[in-house]
Amino acid sequence: MLIYPLRRYSLQSSICVLLLLVTSCGTDTTQNGHQSTSATTVPRAQMVIAPSPVRPLGLFAVDSLVRSTQLAGVDLHVRYLERTPIAIVLHIAFYNNGISDLAFVTGAPLGQAQLIGTTTATPTAISPSFMQGIAPPGTWLANSANNGTLSFPELPDDHFSFVFPGFPAIPIRLTLPLREAPEPPPAAPGQYRFAWEVAAKQQPGRVLRLTAAIVTTTTLTIEVRLLDRGSAAAQQPLLPRDIALFDGRWNQLRAETLTGTLQTGQAMGDNVILRFSRPAAGDVVLLQVPDVPLIRVPLHADDVPVVASQADLPPSAYPRPTPNPSTAPSLNYNVGQAWSDIQQLLDQANRAVTERDRVAYLGVWGPELQQSQSAAFDQIMQLPLQDIQWTLVSTPDGGSTNGDRVALDAVPVTLHYAIKDVDPANVFVNDLQLSFRHDTTWHITAVAGDLPFWIYAAAAAERVGSFWIFFRPAARTELPALAEEARRSFEQVERALPGRTKAVNVMFVTSTADEFTTLTGRPADRFAGVALSRYQIGATGVSITNQAFFLNGAAFQQPQSQNREQTITHEFTHLVLAPTTMPFVPAWLVEGAAMDVSADFPHATLTTWLQTHPEGMKLDDFSAVTSFGQGDDSEQTLVQYAYAAYLAKYLIEVYGMQRFLALYDSFSATPLTDIQAALAPTTDAGGRNAALSELARHLTPLKIQTVLGSDLPTLEHNFNVWLSARIKNDQ
Repeated sequence: MLIYPLRRYSLQSSICVLLLLVTSCGTDTTQNGHQSTSATTVPRAQMVIAPSPVRPLGLFAVDSLVRSTQLAGVDLHVRYLERTPIAIVLHIAFYNNGISDLAFVTGAPLGQAQLIGTTTATPTAISPSFMQGIAPPGTWLANSANNGTLSFPELPDDHFSFVFPGFPAIPIRLTLPLREAPEPPPAAPGQYRFAWEVAAKQQPGRVLRLTAAIVTTTTLTIEVRLLDRGSAAAQQPLLPRDIALFDGRWNQLRAETLTGTLQTGQAMGDNVILRFSRPAAGDVVLLQVPDVPLIRVPLHADDVPVVASQADLPPSAYPRPTPNPSTAPSLNYNVGQAWSDIQQLLDQANRAVTERDRVAYLGVWGPELQQSQSAAFDQIMQLPLQDIQWTLVSTPDGGSTNGDRVALDAVPVTLHYAIKDVDPANVFVNDLQLSFRHDTTWHITAVAGDLPFWIYAAAAAERVGSFWIFFRPAARTELPALAEEARRSFEQVERALPGRTKAVNVMFVTSTADEFTTLTGRPADRFAGVALSRYQIGATGVSITNQAFFLNGAAFQQPQSQNREQTITHEFTHLVLAPTTMPFVPAWLVEGAAMDVSADFPHATLTTWLQTHPEGMKLDDFSAVTSFGQGDDSEQTLVQYAYAAYLAKYLIEVYGMQRFLALYDSFSATPLTDIQAALAPTTDAGGRNAALSELARHLTPLKIQTVLGSDLPTLEHNFNVWLSARIKNDQ
């Protein structure tokens, strides 16, 4: 899956998200996040399904990145393509990933690009951004991009290569369909106030203060002040051309106007107004001002500016070069000592929770967080949480200074914890960003990132049978009914999957749409439940943590709302099978299992689709899909879940549940060396997902042959015959 820039997930782990699609007449199924997905969604207006074309049409991820063989630091990124009956449109980007701005870039015109299959095609249309070449107009700034499209005539192939002079050829295979274009929408109009400062890199005592960002339908205005708190040397006034902005696709924008004088010596109350055209992509931008670190500026609520990190920069085909050592004076702390001091601060928090020491715990937090953390401490003491550990991930290497005060923003910290009576192997891990300030000692001043349920808002928990149910205190009246539904769901899953259920399981129940979306990454208007598992593919094997499922409490509050018990059964099935649900198990197998156990067979959906697609789906391509329901809901997503339900039903009827589960489990026996070999060529999250998709395609026929004794084409034929008869009989 291609992901929006400036919102990147770690490439070290893949999140397996199991979702259940909400429908008004039963539950069709549809992470990581942080791969497999199940959820419950409210259907849109009825859609007409077009007949299946000979060649696959629509949007497809490519996400391949190569480095120029002629231009140092310049990368070509084929992001995705759109295939229509008459054309193939490539969406590509060129990145200046070198350490220097490029004043003049020469190279082949985009008209020399080729798409090579059984025949060779050249562009029939080139976007305006590429009319002058691969670089944007003017100086091409480091860490910026030039995005655009190339259109080619249709080719009679599903596999071809994109060739452009000066870059390695990029093979393209249409195996990863997209539900929507991976383009971050522009920021919504709004006003955002800040009080954030950063020190200049070369001039001691010089500080840039960011005070506001104002988005309208046509412009972005950023207000800053340049303060002199030391003996900074005289500075020439900066001009609009000296200041740049990078949007969510790293397109560079220059300041159109600059009101005020951006130089030292001005009064502290004088704001300088920087005005840009409204960025076309993303609600996070990067602000570049000479002699100041690159600044990540949020254009949405509940976020603060920070010094940009490498994760905020464009994808790179190779590791970025290390900049020359800075000659700027050091901040008022030693970096190595800061690492040690901050980890000691986190250790103090860990001990304070273990020893139930409120005073020591509150001593970790800055004055602005004392009230909220006092309430948080009381809550932690009441919840069944164990072994809470905050751990620093990497050494702080930047910061801002204000006299004797040092601030570090967005420092990566992992939060590990366990839940009482739950399998000790099922550790919960959250990736957080903490802000720290040092006055006379270090304190934590802000917490952001992947917040756990119990930090996000007030929480309570009750042990009910085989579940720890975490919920919001206001929802306590729902607990008896929820507990009874969970009991019946547990019995239903235990009957279908005997010996696989755990003694104690974890369920989180959100109350509002906003918190469900924030905690799961799935829109609350379309999903009633999400089962989450976090998979880490490491040097010694695949580890699985964070095994729990979320219920969207708001989805069950309306009249004619979804079947909550069926949703629990579906999501709990995913949880029970999580230990053998690898990120490369085909989605039809994962979702089909949950649909079968929860007795969810969308007959009407599949009947309608088969009327125009009597040939069914090609299992080779269907097996390369490792996640359903990405992007906006669509008729095709409903069909995928329905098809998976009946495919699983067929396998269970013909081969029996034990052999079906043996097929399911067989993917977890894949040798680690095979997994590592499949992932070795990948350099980014999109490439990683594409590699997992190809691994699923490769493994599925082998596993079916070994476990079921059938080749894939024969199984596909037999299933289609069975399906045609079953659909008619079930009417």
